[in-house]
Amino acid sequence: MKRCRFSLEVRPGAVVLLSGLYFLLPLRWCARLALTVTVHELGHVAALILCGAQVCGLRMEGCGLVLRCTPPEGALRTVTAALAGPAAGAGLFCILRGLGYIACAELSLLFSCVNLLPVLPLDGGRILLGLMTMLLGARTGERIAYRISIAITVLLLIAGT
Repeated sequence: MKRCRFSLEVRPGAVVLLSGLYFLLPLRWCARLALTVTVHELGHVAALILCGAQVCGLRMEGCGLVLRCTPPEGALRTVTAALAGPAAGAGLFCILRGLGYIACAELSLLFSCVNLLPVLPLDGGRILLGLMTMLLGARTGERIAYRISIAITVLLLIAGT
């Protein structure tokens, strides 16, 4: 297997997002968010490496971070890699809660819960896609996962309005 060279890519949208967060949030909340996101992504990286995938890079976009990697073999490994980020966030919640850093712990738990929504490209959407692929086959599973993702997005938009 050919080794890929790790690359870090920062898109203009990421600069706008980070500037906005820095402008809107106190510095301590920016640090808490950075810790939460870092642990979340490291959970994904650890699971991807254990599943035999290669992590080739990290792309920072206006919507957040995107890990670039070779896809894990099989739907079960894909589901495992998607679950690893929220699991790492839940672990961070337990550690920070035990140390008395309540606000940072709750932010980590909230971030993990939002990422578990079954909406693509979030982790929950990837889990849904992997499960549907395992149960119904690739083509049908993808179609159903995308339709569920769109339906939940529309319901969330209606509920937010």
